Amino acid sequence: MDYRLPELNYAHFDRDLADLRDLAESLLTETFHVTRAVRGTAVTDRETGKVTVERVDVWTGPGGLKMRSLSGFFEARPYAVGHYKNVSVYTLRMPHGAPVMVGDIVEVIESKHGFEGRKFRVAGQYNFTYQSVKRFMGEEVEKFG
Repeated sequence: MDYRLPELNYAHFDRDLADLRDLAESLLTETFHVTRAVRGTAVTDRETGKVTVERVDVWTGPGGLKMRSLSGFFEARPYAVGHYKNVSVYTLRMPHGAPVMVGDIVEVIESKHGFEGRKFRVAGQYNFTYQSVKRFMGEEVEKFG
């Protein structure tokens, strides 16, 4: 694969941006499955207190995952029981057509790097001009099933 960036011609900026997005999407190495909670379907088990929510499939497609340690930030080091806990935040990358919203659950179903089975809650979206792919903040909710 040729990883050289195309020469940008501002007269064809939209076309060139689409080409760059295609190049960025070709580098996504995981496959994500996204589900969304159905409003009004929460049920609490009276014995265990566990809340279950009906979920619907939203999207399955290519994605990328990157761990970002926020240990340098005060908010990311909650203090409890005499100890600090470092919290890691993940960046989830998906193509522009992915209909993902804050609160959705993203499961890694295929990975070249051993992330299969990990689940993340979409906690926010990074917004900036001319993104090559959509980027979301993710919080891990379950490890390996």
